[in-house]
Amino acid sequence: MKIRLTVIEYLGIIGLLIYFITIVVRRYEIIDNSNFNLFWFAPNFGGAWFTTALIKQFFSPVGTNKPISSIVFSIKSYAIICFGVVILAIINEYAYLLNTSGAFDIVDVIATIVAQILIFTLPIIRKEKCLVEYAE
Repeated sequence: MKIRLTVIEYLGIIGLLIYFITIVVRRYEIIDNSNFNLFWFAPNFGGAWFTTALIKQFFSPVGTNKPISSIVFSIKSYAIICFGVVILAIINEYAYLLNTSGAFDIVDVIATIVAQILIFTLPIIRKEKCLVEYAE
């Protein structure tokens, strides 16, 4: 059986790689982070893609036609997933603010929003077969 991955799964894998590469770069100071701000918001970008792909597996899993959830994976449910990931990112920023007396970083939220716009629009533009146009 050949497993077909959609754009969502590919972006989820890329997001996981972005997340872990950023953590390694920060941990071992491979690149000077003071002048290169990409590594400050990259975990939010990659994490948003990975979280969306992970939640999608409940509705339209890879390699099987038996979804865990009875909800049809439509454009509407996909939009709700993407919106939910943005809400989770905002909650995460507030939790960081309250628990560590840090700062609410709007750049992290913007990175998550941009990531969600990309992961939402690419499958629709490509007309992925995993999205049901009209759910009953």
